[in-house]
Amino acid sequence: MYKLLTKIFIFFALFIQSSSFAQNNLSPSYKKQLNLLKKLDSNYVNLQLKLADSYFQNKPDTSIYYYLLLIKNAQKLNLLRQKLTAFDHLGQAYYSTGKLDAALKTFIDYEIEAKSNKDKSIALRNQGNIFIEKGEPNKALDYYKRSLIFAEAAKDRALIATCLNNIAYVYRQQGVYANATNYQLQAIKIFEQEKHYKGIGDGYVQLALMHLKRKNYDDAISYSSKAKINYENINLNNSVAITYNILAGAYSGKGNQETALNYLHKCLEIYNTNNDYRQIGNTLSDIAQIELENNQNQKALATIKEALINLEKSNYVNGILSSKVVKAKILSNLNELNEANQILTQVINTAVANNFREILKKAYEAKVDNLEKLKDFEEAFIYNKKLSVLNDSILNTENLKQINELNKKFETEKKEQQITLLNTTNKLQSLSIFSQNLDITKQNLFIDNQKLEIIAKQNQISRKSLENQQNLQNIKILRQKNQIQRLELEQKNIFLIIASVGLILILLITYLVLNRRKIQAAAKMQEELRIQQEIATRKILDAEERERRRIAGDLHDGVGQTLSAALLSLNGLVSKIDFKNPQEKELADHAVGLVNESYDEMRSISHQMMPNALLKAGLSAAIREFISKIDQNMLKVSLETTGLQQKLDEQVETVIYRVIQEITTNVIKHANANKMSIQIANEQKEISISIEDNGSGFDASKLADKEGVGIRNIKDRIASLNGVVEFDSNINKGTLVNIYIPI
Repeated sequence: MYKLLTKIFIFFALFIQSSSFAQNNLSPSYKKQLNLLKKLDSNYVNLQLKLADSYFQNKPDTSIYYYLLLIKNAQKLNLLRQKLTAFDHLGQAYYSTGKLDAALKTFIDYEIEAKSNKDKSIALRNQGNIFIEKGEPNKALDYYKRSLIFAEAAKDRALIATCLNNIAYVYRQQGVYANATNYQLQAIKIFEQEKHYKGIGDGYVQLALMHLKRKNYDDAISYSSKAKINYENINLNNSVAITYNILAGAYSGKGNQETALNYLHKCLEIYNTNNDYRQIGNTLSDIAQIELENNQNQKALATIKEALINLEKSNYVNGILSSKVVKAKILSNLNELNEANQILTQVINTAVANNFREILKKAYEAKVDNLEKLKDFEEAFIYNKKLSVLNDSILNTENLKQINELNKKFETEKKEQQITLLNTTNKLQSLSIFSQNLDITKQNLFIDNQKLEIIAKQNQISRKSLENQQNLQNIKILRQKNQIQRLELEQKNIFLIIASVGLILILLITYLVLNRRKIQAAAKMQEELRIQQEIATRKILDAEERERRRIAGDLHDGVGQTLSAALLSLNGLVSKIDFKNPQEKELADHAVGLVNESYDEMRSISHQMMPNALLKAGLSAAIREFISKIDQNMLKVSLETTGLQQKLDEQVETVIYRVIQEITTNVIKHANANKMSIQIANEQKEISISIEDNGSGFDASKLADKEGVGIRNIKDRIASLNGVVEFDSNINKGTLVNIYIPI
């Protein structure tokens, strides 16, 4: 279970989120305040940041839209602080929706624009977080260490502790527990000095996860409980949920599944309160795994289906794939072998494409088991071979660093042995000299005793003395040679290190430049595609309006004139005929009435397709004319307009008229409402439209699944003007439609 817990921890522990990410219920208030500000200045940009942050939790795609607008405005006004904050929050929004490449590009832009050491540290740390999510821990570790350098230069103790926390996280993932513990304890010490309760809690969570991975369940329970106390001191419910997850993993490892499930359900209560679909999905997946282990297959199947629904709402690819593997195992246990096989094939293809090796390993294992149940032993053998190759690859990657460390240790020990050997040789030479000196002393004594041989012995002593001096000189030369060789070796090592670092830097810079160009090319292509789609949509809508006008003109000038002439002729004919039978007179009058009714219906259709008021008097008059034709006893409609004294662009007026016409028609047909209000405001930078009724409403969360032609038509028309349309509705509580169109 701890592997799923690791995924849960990444977002909360590695990203230090801003407290300005408020709940979505503040968004309307910020919008109203923003509409009151007519001037584009720093106050406008600051309020725009609050609006974008208010959408972050529940509508991250909408927050991305406003962050991009904010960056453009901050660029115009040269507001660097707001621009950097927007880059930081935009990258986190991309991350939370699973758009990792977009998030990485945003954080690179953040680093480029950053001027201070603190901002550069945060930008590098965030890039490291993305590499963690992409399964590249070595790159992440490099970015975290670079981030630490800038944090120390900034003398920001909380940021330094966060960097130490991140480095410890990578070492824990790599299984280098000594380094992980060292960095983690340093981080906790700083957080305790700063009384930073969240940081203290995060540190204890890291230690708990480390012990959980090593199956030291009691220690994991102890550290997670300490983390929980610190989080509760500052009411961090989401972080408390992390400790519940760890406790669930620890008790599950100890075989106490009932306690584990209890903690997981406590997690669900917190995540459901925040509508955190990603963590709801992860937690449900954990519950389904326990139910699977307990052979509660039907119950596990229902749970994993609910988990996948939530994970797909959050676009969390890694979690979706892991949960699909669990679902396949459950189906295999229920003897739905073909369906399980199809799911595993899809997971394997996606995991291979994205290099998700851990997920691929689980999928291969499940695939082999399922194929054996299908008695397809040949295919099972093929996938078992793929699994072996993958396991070898994973093992080689994990052991490569340990092998390099052992090689360094071996080389160091070898050099130490050479130095010891050289010292031993020197000692032997010194002993030899000492022995020779003893011989000289004995010879001198012998000369004293044998005075007859003084001259011969003195010559011998002189010769021995010269030999000794030569030996001493040779020893000195040998020492100098050894020192020279050692210096030469050190110089070669330094040169090799410099050359290696230079080559790595060149390769890294080349990769970053090529990757940046690739990202820019992809962004440019997407932008061109969006522009082409927008042009195509506008052409279709323009063609539709031209066709409406042509049909309206043909009806008015062709069929209308013909019906008018027929009515006049029929009236004249009826007035000249002397009807003897009252029934004949009644039939003639009925015929005249039918022709007159057809004429009126033709005029109504013509005006609906292209009202004269829109062409002559503008948008406000056209809408009022349209409303006046609605039976007020059935639906009472009120209209408020601001800033529409001057005519707008003809295409903008046409789109707004058609959208209001479509929404009003839907209210009459489906809402069972008796009141409806329409508000239109021209606010210089954008046109805002609010349409609200008191009808039966609908479930807005299911709008994407049941989207009809009318709603699709409304969205396409607004999108053709680069606008945004939002539907806010609940059953029996009416419907509110907000539309924003930039001008």
